[in-house]
Amino acid sequence: MRASERARWFGTFWVDCARAYLLLWVEEDVSQRAVGLVNHYPLRTADAIQLSTALTPGRRAADRVAAASMVKHRGQGAKQGGTRTDMHRLMLGILLGMAFGVIDVVMTLFGQHPDRTTAMLLQAFFSRFAIGVLGANVSLPMHPALAGALVGLLISLPDAFALHSYVGILGTGLIFGALAGWAAKAWAA
Repeated sequence: MRASERARWFGTFWVDCARAYLLLWVEEDVSQRAVGLVNHYPLRTADAIQLSTALTPGRRAADRVAAASMVKHRGQGAKQGGTRTDMHRLMLGILLGMAFGVIDVVMTLFGQHPDRTTAMLLQAFFSRFAIGVLGANVSLPMHPALAGALVGLLISLPDAFALHSYVGILGTGLIFGALAGWAAKAWAA
């Protein structure tokens, strides 16, 4: 890494820290180790600084344990004050999509809709399956439930226009999408 690239990277690193966290003076070896951790592992900047502080020789053991207990590794789902089991987003989306699809097929079968052909039931299932999968996996700069609701609305629009059933189709699309986004925030890694 050239000196200009290193200076640019450190500038970005410190700006990111200043935007989100209270900055305290950190020793040079701690910041170097934090940069290495960020480059090698999927850690947030603050987590890398806490972990590198914990790993720095010469610190008290209690400080190292306290700093290390605050770090949350993305794949393990540990959090301070307890544990939680995270599910892979794609698997969660598939499970939600299957559940939403079955619910929509049952609503179609027992509802007022006159056309209950196999094609209609498959369309209902796979439309809601797509909402579950995409609603749980979309990444937009908004709350995951809102992002899921947006996905549900966009996927439901063609069906609503084709069947002239706007409230039922768009309503369930919004609800299922919001549930998928919320579930992904609550349970997905």
